[in-house]
Amino acid sequence: MRRRSAALMALFLLLPAGCGGGDESGPRGGGTRSATPSARAPSPSATTEPAVRGPVYLDRDDCVRQAKVGGGTGYPEVDCADPRAYAKVLSRYLVERVPQLTASECHDDADLIVDMRESLRLLGTYGGDEGYACLRLRKPPHPSDPGRGGGPRARVGDCVTVSEDDSGVITRLVMGNEVPCAKAKRGSTYRVVKLVTAPRIKGPKCPGSSEQFTPTSLLGGSTDPLEQVEFVCAKKL
Repeated sequence: MRRRSAALMALFLLLPAGCGGGDESGPRGGGTRSATPSARAPSPSATTEPAVRGPVYLDRDDCVRQAKVGGGTGYPEVDCADPRAYAKVLSRYLVERVPQLTASECHDDADLIVDMRESLRLLGTYGGDEGYACLRLRKPPHPSDPGRGGGPRARVGDCVTVSEDDSGVITRLVMGNEVPCAKAKRGSTYRVVKLVTAPRIKGPKCPGSSEQFTPTSLLGGSTDPLEQVEFVCAKKL
C-alpha cells in the first residue's frame, strides 16, 4: 500500500503546474491556479492572446473579436483575416462619455460603440486611452442599416418609438429608442423621413405631416440656442 501511495504522489508531482485553468484577470494572469472542472475559467485564447496588437487600441481599420468575460463583453484585437473577426473600427474618439460624441462623428454605418477602457479592463489590461470606438460588424445583418433597429444614430428609413411628455406647460412628443421597422407597433412608432441640421432655437421645417424631433442620444452638452443641431423629421406609421 505504501508503494502504491508513493507512486501516485510521484505521478502527481510530474503534472504541469498550469493544468486545470488560469487566472481570470486575462493576459496578465500567471496561469498557476488550478480549477475544478465546474469552475468558470477563461478560454485558453483569452489568456494567451494579447488584447492589443498594435501601438493603439482600437485604431481605425483594426478588427476585433468578441470575448465574454464576467458578464460583460471585451473586444480583443485580431487580424482582419482571422475567421473570428467580429467587427472593424471605423473611428475612435477620446472623450469621457458617450453623450460627448456628436451625431456626426460616429459614422452612419457604425453598428456598435465600444468603451475602450472598459473593454481593456474586462480583458485584464489596465490603462490605455479613455474614449469610444465606433465599429461595423464584419458580416450582415447590420443593425445600423435603415430599418434594422440598431446603430448609434438615426437614419432615414429607421423606425423610432415616440411618447408624450406632459411634464411641461404643453404636451410634446418625445423620440425614444430605435426599433426594427418589421416589428414596429402602429400608432406609437414613427419612421424617419428626413434629417435636417438647423439652429437649436429654431429647428427645421419638416415636410408634409411629419413631426420634428431633437435626437435624444449622441448630442453634445451645449445649450447654445444658435448651436447647429441635427433634427429628425419622422412620420407616424
